[in-house]
Amino acid sequence: DWGQNAYMRSAGDPAYAFVLFDPRPHRKCPEAAGASFVSNCRLGKLKTAIRAVVNEALPDTMSMSIVHSTDDKIDAREYIATLFTPIEQAILEADIDILRYDLDATARNIDAKNAGLPLRKVV
Repeated sequence: DWGQNAYMRSAGDPAYAFVLFDPRPHRKCPEAAGASFVSNCRLGKLKTAIRAVVNEALPDTMSMSIVHSTDDKIDAREYIATLFTPIEQAILEADIDILRYDLDATARNIDAKNAGLPLRKVV
């Protein structure tokens, strides 16, 4: 939906695609009550903040929705499959796996430190 929505005008067709990975999504969204499909509240807050910064610099008659994002991981995977080649998708998956591993290793080190155990180096 790249129309004007609640804004005065459309920002046009997409020009860039970003893939964001949040290893600890906030799943309870009071501001998205009734939208059970929303799987990460932080994303909505981020896109609202970006829109606010851009629209703050524009006259009210020029306000626009400059950011569009998915609201759940199913849509995100569909967008990735549509926008990226299979090789790019494989690179994204590998990067996410590395991030997950590093986060898990960091969490294990924190647990080990709290238990007084020796730490493993996280690369």
